[in-house]
Amino acid sequence: MRFFITLIFCASMCAQQQHETKLGLWVDPTFTDGGFQLGMELTKQFDDIGWVSLGVSNYADLNPPYADIVFSGGLTSSLFGHTQYYGPRLGIEYRRATPYPLVGFVVGNEIPIDHLITLGFRVWRDYRSSQAKEFYGGSDGNKWRNNGALTLIFIL
Repeated sequence: MRFFITLIFCASMCAQQQHETKLGLWVDPTFTDGGFQLGMELTKQFDDIGWVSLGVSNYADLNPPYADIVFSGGLTSSLFGHTQYYGPRLGIEYRRATPYPLVGFVVGNEIPIDHLITLGFRVWRDYRSSQAKEFYGGSDGNKWRNNGALTLIFIL
């Protein structure tokens, strides 16, 4: 009997939580590198307090090109109807079929257009181990890189 009461209590608590799943498409308009980094991300937001996401991106126009897969998560807040989010990033970048770990921090803002579409922007700063290699970033010795993106988000 105690098991069923606990089960009913847990089910009612889960039913009260507001979970939102989003699919985001984003572009990093890095004009100085001569191309665009394109990406997509699946995000799960929990009770307007936190989020987790898994994203992939590709930068085909960079020499050499790269792709990455990144897991992010953190806290959210709301101000003037906009959602702000911030948290750590952890992932793997692939250059010339070689994996390089990355770690960083992301900050972003989402502006709702309607109940199914949101526009946003984000900035992130990553420590990319590939930067130590001569073929990318090795000349200045700086392994920390800044990026930004414009996002189109569909609420599923």
